[in-house]
Amino acid sequence: MSYSKSFLYFNKIIDNHLIVMTTRIGGYSTGVYNSLNMGLNTDDDIPNIQKNFQLLKDTHKITKFVTLNQIHSNTVHKVDSQNIESINHIDGDGLFTTDDNIALGIFTADCYPLVFIGDKAISVIHLGWRGLNLGTIENSIKLFQEINDYPKRAFIGVGISKEFYEVGIEMISQLNKDYGVDQALLKDEQGNYKLDLRRLIKNVLKLNNIDDYEFLDGCTYKDDDKFFSYRRDNGITGRHLTVVMKGYSND
Repeated sequence: MSYSKSFLYFNKIIDNHLIVMTTRIGGYSTGVYNSLNMGLNTDDDIPNIQKNFQLLKDTHKITKFVTLNQIHSNTVHKVDSQNIESINHIDGDGLFTTDDNIALGIFTADCYPLVFIGDKAISVIHLGWRGLNLGTIENSIKLFQEINDYPKRAFIGVGISKEFYEVGIEMISQLNKDYGVDQALLKDEQGNYKLDLRRLIKNVLKLNNIDDYEFLDGCTYKDDDKFFSYRRDNGITGRHLTVVMKGYSND
């Protein structure tokens, strides 16, 4: 089995940091979850998910791992070596730590994963339109500020592209106008609205004075051979995992 296409990495490498996003390629799951499904809350066979996690851990020498039960909220949890067990799998949509060697993981399958790197801390957050709109980015930044730090760089994984993200008027009316919604909305020839979530994320980063960011290329909906898509697959699909860890050595 080849794992060369199982993991995506960013071009801007940061010393002593691991940032990786899984694809759907090279795992053990079968059927609609074929094959590198990381989704703990899917109906996939648990042993297959466990083997997929072990592949990620073994490939990147991860020993401490924390993920969440994601609920499209703006809750970002602080994690350290003392509370990691109590935080693992609880409700929330973001993780933050100053500790080395704790891998923070966020699940996605159309939403965007965003990683923040500061001088002292790291964070990873889950960004659908709800979480973005509720201020998840700002809540993560506040945790950096509490320790006199600030995100210097942002890394954003693969999500759904604007061409495939049709939205309704009711949802549009709820969007935060301060985020430059008009710039992120497109109207097609049939009169349907499409939302450019990437553009919204860029707008929010700019509002928070974060200009150094990198997006991975691709679209979860379009690139069905590489990615799971909740919308494309009508909710029955796998999940990717985006991981950040500080104190990482590739030796």
